[in-house]
Amino acid sequence: MLEMSVLPEASIIEKHFLMKEHELDISRMKFINDIVFGEGAFHEIKVKVEERQKLHVKNNLSPLFIFYLDSFFKDKADLINFCKSIDNVDLKFIDSSKEPTTDFIDSLRDELMDAIKPSGLVAIGGGVTLDTVKAVSNLLNNRGNAEDYQGWDL
Repeated sequence: MLEMSVLPEASIIEKHFLMKEHELDISRMKFINDIVFGEGAFHEIKVKVEERQKLHVKNNLSPLFIFYLDSFFKDKADLINFCKSIDNVDLKFIDSSKEPTTDFIDSLRDELMDAIKPSGLVAIGGGVTLDTVKAVSNLLNNRGNAEDYQGWDL
């Protein structure tokens, strides 16, 4: 399955880190824009990423997309080459052998905040990879840390 999350302007993201903890309101959240799966999904994701990149360049925003792949795909040359065929894409691998921790999610968010702000995130893989990237996207689009969104039953 592929997921794509388009991030807001960098200035919007930075405002989230300036908010005081008591201002956290998670009753409304921005979330995943597109979920693409099935036959033709890779072609469709390439088209969507390239369209979004053109729009972001036109608006003086970074065209960078981060593709997070399940570590299972590390040795899959066809998939790696496909991802690299799209300009301004950075590949990162997610270890899917264990569930992500809230600290891990926060560290991925912080890593993105310290670098060039990406225009979007794409997840390719199974549940752990998809959940990880959804959580990171959630933190980039909303205030707080991962633990603020963690369910009570965990």
